[in-house]
Amino acid sequence: MQQYSGEIIFFNKPCVNCGATDDFITLSENIDLRINRTVKTVICKTCSLTFLNPSPTPDSYRKFYEQLKDSKIPSKEKIINHEKNHEFQLCIKFIQDSIGSLKEMDAVDVGSGHGGFLHYLKPNVKSLVCAELSDGVQESIPKYFGCKVFQTGTLGESFPQNNFDLITSIAVIEHYDNPLEALRDYYRTLKEGGYIFLNTPDVINMCFEAGVEKKFKFIHPFYFSVKTLSSLVLQAGFSEIKYYVSDLSFKYRSLIHPTLVAPGRIFLIAKKDTSRKLAPNKFNLKDSPDELLKIYQNAIKREKEFNFKMKFLLLKRIINKVFPKPKLPSMYKIMYDQYNAAEIKTLD
Repeated sequence: MQQYSGEIIFFNKPCVNCGATDDFITLSENIDLRINRTVKTVICKTCSLTFLNPSPTPDSYRKFYEQLKDSKIPSKEKIINHEKNHEFQLCIKFIQDSIGSLKEMDAVDVGSGHGGFLHYLKPNVKSLVCAELSDGVQESIPKYFGCKVFQTGTLGESFPQNNFDLITSIAVIEHYDNPLEALRDYYRTLKEGGYIFLNTPDVINMCFEAGVEKKFKFIHPFYFSVKTLSSLVLQAGFSEIKYYVSDLSFKYRSLIHPTLVAPGRIFLIAKKDTSRKLAPNKFNLKDSPDELLKIYQNAIKREKEFNFKMKFLLLKRIINKVFPKPKLPSMYKIMYDQYNAAEIKTLD
C-alpha cells in the first residue's frame, strides 16, 4: 500500500442526501494507513446515509490521486483473467435481465480502471467509450480493448447532453466527494429513455476480515444501502429502479479458509424518463440508523470471536505445513454462480 505524504484538509460536511448538518451517529473511528490519519465514519440520523465526516476537501482528494497514480499496467491476459471478472460478467447478466438487449446502445463506462469490464461490455453494445482519470491507461485501454478514453471524472466536461443510451459505473459511486452531483451529471449526459447501472458495496452486508482500518477508509467517502443509494438516484431525476443484492459476507468462511469473505454488493439500474414526476416522499427512503449501528457492532463481534478461535487453533498451521494448502475458492465465482434473475427487485 502506497502512503500519501501530502497534506489532507478535512471539513465538516452536511449530508448530501437530506442536508442535515449535525445530527449524526459515529459508526467508526479508525486509522487509515494510506494517510496515517484517523478517519471518522458517521450515520445520518435523519436519512441513514453513511459517510466520512469530517470529510477531505475535493482539492485534497484531487492531490491524493495525482500523487498515487498507478503507472504499472498489467498485461491484457492478466486483466481479463482476473477473478473479479466473474463479477463483471454478472453485471452484464443483470443489465440484460433488467432491460433486455444492449445491441443498439451507445455506452460509456465511468471509472474503467485497467479496463476488465470493457472486455465484457463492448461485444454487447453498439459503441463504447470510457471515462478514466488515471494516466497509465490512456494508451493501454485503446490498445487492449479498442475503446477511446476520455481523461475526466465529470461526463459533462467531455460529452454533450443527451449523448448516451447507457452509463455503467462499477465500484465508482462510493469514491465521489458528492455522489448526488455525480448522478446528476450522469442524468444530463443520458438520452431520454437511457439507463444508468451502478455497482457498489452494500453497507447492510458489511464484513471486516480485512480489518476495520481497511473497510472504512479515506478513499471511500460514502457507503450505501439499497435505500440510501436509491434516494440519491431518485433525487437526481431517475425512475424505474431495479436492483439485486449479492450477500455472501461470512457464509463460506472456515478455519481452513479464514479469508473467504466478501461484503455484499448492490447491482442497481435506473431509467431517465423526464415524463415521470415522483412524489417528494419517494426521496424519504431510509434504514434505521440504530439497526445499521447494530449490524456494524455484530460484524465486529463476529470478527473478534473468529480471531480468538484462530489464536487457539494451531491445527490450521500444522495442516498447511504437512499437507498442500487447499485451493481458495473465488468469492466472485460463487457470487456469479448464485445469481438468480428472479431475485431482481423493483423499487416500490
